[in-house]
Amino acid sequence: EFAELIISNLSKEGDLVFDPFAGRGTTLISAEKLKRHYLGVEILPELYEIGCSELKQNSLFKERE
Repeated sequence: EFAELIISNLSKEGDLVFDPFAGRGTTLISAEKLKRHYLGVEILPELYEIGCSELKQNSLFKERE
């Protein structure tokens, strides 16, 4: 809920939300719900895998190889 509040107040539909520490993808999922484009980066493989799993249900998700 906090991520959605921040995103909805600081951006508009169609804007790009960038999360340089994506972790489990909470911010990216919130951006998707609010019809924002999103881009996230995660260096820890275990968090990257969890984040990918969470995001795969979202229509804009594309996993980088």
